[in-house]
Amino acid sequence: MSADRETLLVDLGNTRLKWCALADADGSTDGVQAIAHSGRDARAKWEACLRSRPWRSVWIASVAPPQLLARFEQSCAHWLPEQPRWHARSRGRCGDLRVGYDQPSQLGIDRFLALLAARELWPRERVLLASIGSALTLDLLEADGEHAGGLIAPSPQAMHRALAGMAPQLADVTPVMNEVPPTEFARDTAGGIASGCTFAAIGLIEHCVRAAALRGEPSMLVLTGGGAATLAPRFEARSTLVPHLVLAGLRRYAQLGSPADGADA
Repeated sequence: MSADRETLLVDLGNTRLKWCALADADGSTDGVQAIAHSGRDARAKWEACLRSRPWRSVWIASVAPPQLLARFEQSCAHWLPEQPRWHARSRGRCGDLRVGYDQPSQLGIDRFLALLAARELWPRERVLLASIGSALTLDLLEADGEHAGGLIAPSPQAMHRALAGMAPQLADVTPVMNEVPPTEFARDTAGGIASGCTFAAIGLIEHCVRAAALRGEPSMLVLTGGGAATLAPRFEARSTLVPHLVLAGLRRYAQLGSPADGADA
């Protein structure tokens, strides 16, 4: 990857900042790196990223709380005062992707960019995109680039937090969501919560696989997000695991559009 002129691509999520470099010369990207927001040294790690290379510009996709985005922007302003920063925004059309929302701006930028990446990676495929992160989202992308719409639900981790909030006696139960295979008939409370929340997510995704099939040709199930690897082995449908679709979509977005066309400084 050429280091002559590089653009910093940033996916600022609810729990982690993920980033990679886009080489302007050939459009390639390097390995994705992630920084958890919860650590004491999170800001120091952000700033080490900002200082690591002579970046030409920064493209940001953020679903983080406004105060977290503001802190990141302050770091950018301090360490990269001359480099322009652009924020990706959801819009009705981008390339040959057509968003199915009546108001495209309501579609989360993470979902929009994941759809954009899916359109580039599988241009002739009908894709059901399932993202498992802080939330579980599903989006159906037709083979012609039309986004048919989607769903938003709690992720397995969010389901557990909701249970703990409603039933205080469960607050101290710590299910190991990503380490123990789920079982239909668990023999302790932690296992029951972990398995129940996992199978609830699986059931929703499988329902959408069947619903998509009733509307047309079978779709390829694409799984992404931090919780996708745990669920991936559980599906009988043809599926593909792609961990960092948002950054892949941000790369495509930066290449397709000028900052004046669907991005804000």
